[in-house]
Amino acid sequence: MADLSWREAISKVLSESPEAMHYTDIAEAIVEQKLRSEVGATPAATVASVISTSIVNESDSSPFVRVDRGRYGLR
Repeated sequence: MADLSWREAISKVLSESPEAMHYTDIAEAIVEQKLRSEVGATPAATVASVISTSIVNESDSSPFVRVDRGRYGLR
């Protein structure tokens, strides 16, 4: 079982997706692929928070981009 950080796990899932994904789908993929050993009670909320925080704090340096409401991809 891999134990990636949330950011690494999100990046891995998005890099393997041909299109942008909704944050709930990203969270489901992380759980299904067992990319983290601990996911907590609300993995979808954690994914949304990690992505949003990155976009707000890092602006154009963030690896994530919002393409639609709740849907994100990689830059």
